[in-house]
Amino acid sequence: MKSSIRNRALAERYASALVDSLPKVEAVGGAIAELEGLVVAIDASPDLLQVLTNPVFAGDRAEIVADVTAILKSSELIRRFVSLLVERNRMLILPEIIGSMKALLRERTGRVEVEVTAAQELSEDQQKALMAKLAAMTEKAEDALDLTIEVDPSLWGGLRAKIGSVVYDASLRSQLEQVASKLRKEI
Repeated sequence: MKSSIRNRALAERYASALVDSLPKVEAVGGAIAELEGLVVAIDASPDLLQVLTNPVFAGDRAEIVADVTAILKSSELIRRFVSLLVERNRMLILPEIIGSMKALLRERTGRVEVEVTAAQELSEDQQKALMAKLAAMTEKAEDALDLTIEVDPSLWGGLRAKIGSVVYDASLRSQLEQVASKLRKEI
């Protein structure tokens, strides 16, 4: 499902409210894990998603939320939060809420999310060198970086790094496209 600006703004508000209601920042990770467990349960049962998102089932939803959160051993705060989402027909933005909570957690703990896409698997030495370079670029300690590495052979060579909202593209494909673009302009 495509994320709209409105849904993103709603997700950020719900995430902020939940994070602010937690006793300390260390509890945010646990809340995220509980909500991710609920997403897994919903993904495993399309019928559950239908019941939790369709107003036709309004009379049954409170009891079902109570049952599902009890089975998942959710905390009281998460039970109330999920009940609120169901009551306000906001369950479809739960994945975005989780993403916003992760962003808030990173922000409040000084962590930086880094997504790297490489043309091929990186060796351990290459990963260490990359981590050192990223730490220098962000002026953060290596252990403050949340690094994920994906492989995309369509890059042909090199890599692309996304740090926060900034993308650094050092892929061979991108460089060849830039050369081709310059040549087209000159002709």
